Formats: sequence, C-alpha cells, structure tokens
Amino acid sequence: MSDGPLGVDAEPAGTWMVPVTDRERWTKLVLYIGIASALTAWLFYLQFRDYAPDQVEQTPYMLWGFGIFAIGMFAGVSAFGIRQRRVFDTIEVRYTPAQRLKRGSRWFVCGLAALGLIWGVQLSNDQFATYWWYAWPALLPLMVGLGLYMLRKERVLSAAGKQARTELEGAHARANLERQAETKAVWGSGPARYVMAAAALYGSYYFAFEDRSDKNSDWLSVGLLILAMVLARELGLWVLGIGVLCLVGWAVFAGLAALPLSAAVILGAIIIALAVSKR
Repeated sequence: MSDGPLGVDAEPAGTWMVPVTDRERWTKLVLYIGIASALTAWLFYLQFRDYAPDQVEQTPYMLWGFGIFAIGMFAGVSAFGIRQRRVFDTIEVRYTPAQRLKRGSRWFVCGLAALGLIWGVQLSNDQFATYWWYAWPALLPLMVGLGLYMLRKERVLSAAGKQARTELEGAHARANLERQAETKAVWGSGPARYVMAAAALYGSYYFAFEDRSDKNSDWLSVGLLILAMVLARELGLWVLGIGVLCLVGWAVFAGLAALPLSAAVILGAIIIALAVSKR
C-alpha cells in the first residue's frame, strides 16, 4: 500500500482530492490581481495627491504600492497553480424553526441591547432627534442574527469527514515536528540562535532609532527584524502575535476615541456581549 499524503499509510476514508477547473483558477488569479491593483491605485492616488517634487524623502514610500501589487500577484499565481483541492465528506443538516431562532438569539439580544443602550443615552442627553442614526452599528449583529435565522439548512462534516480531518491534522503535526528537527540541525541549537537573534534585534533597533544617516536605514531595520524572527522563530511568532494584538488594540481604542459617543458605546456593548456569550 503506497504512502498517502504527509506520511499517512493510505488516503483516509471521508476525504478525497478533486480537480480545480481552469475557470476557477483564472477567476482566483484575476480576483487577487484585481484587488491588489485597486489597492495599489488607491495608495498611489493618496500619495500623488499630496506629493511635492521637492520632497525627495517621499519617494521611497511609493514603493509600498508596488509591494502590495507584488503580494497580490504572488497570491494570484499561487492560487492559479493549485490544480487539486481536498474535500471532506459532508452531510446536510436541516434546522427547525426553534433551532434557527436559538442560533440567532444571541445576536438578536446583542443588537437590541446595543440599540436600546445607544438610544437611551441619546434620549437622556436630548440628542435622539439629531443623532438617532448613530445607532446604525446595532444593525450589524441584527443582520447576522437574521442571516442565521434564515439559514434553513447547511452542509457540515460527517463523522467520516471529521475523522479524516483529525487524521490529516495529526499528519501535519508530525510533519511539522520533522521539519523543526531538520531546521534545528541546520541552524544549530536554540541558545545559539537566540544570541544571533538578539544581535539582529539590536541592529534593527539601532538603524530604526539611533542611526538615521543612511537613507536605507528603514529597510535595514525591517530586514534585521525579519532575520531575528527567523532565528528565534519559536519566540518570534509570540512576539509577532503580541505586536499584532497591541496594534489592533491601539487601533480599536484610537478608533473608539475618535467615534461619537453612541458609536463607541455600541461597539463596546457588542464586544462585552460576545465575550460573555462565549463563556
């Protein structure tokens, strides 16, 4: 019996590979390139709108547009090259009216509670007549709840499909462990890599904040930061994750601070309600 994917002895029951049609491949290619082109054009418009020829320092930032286009091109070509995709066995599940109402109930409660909270604050401050439409974010959870209620049936993984996915995830995990062992043999032990990563991280800090004489300081800083994350990949992913969370948190709080009171209240109410509902 020949080996299956990722070292599995045979293709698990409940999953198989299906060919991707040429139409699907071309659609993904055009879609990715189209999105990247639109974002690039928008970025160039914003940059050239305020561009001054005598401000030479603006020129390097023009390259970000080409970077976005390159990412879109890479994603499109990668998707175009996929000729097969894996599918899992599924079954059709039909929901009763009571089940549909239960699935959408938490979203209905969140939307109505946020709507009542916003309008209540506005009424207490005599702002309802002017700013009642600021409660529009409350429509978002209501629309999600309505969509779940209108969903009469859907396809979910069957027992065989769930078992096959579990087996393939286990095979992926074993393959990742093998790759980590091979990478460790190439790059050396953890402490040695962490020392080199610390040196690269300091270099990134140095070129970002201390030495600004070179016009390529920004690129050197980014390159050394990426090198540090590669060397200390175990910690690098954690650092990257924490950095992304901090960035998202800053953007959320900055956005809330810039929003009118009613919009800030609705978003806060939705976040709290969803957090409580997942317990």
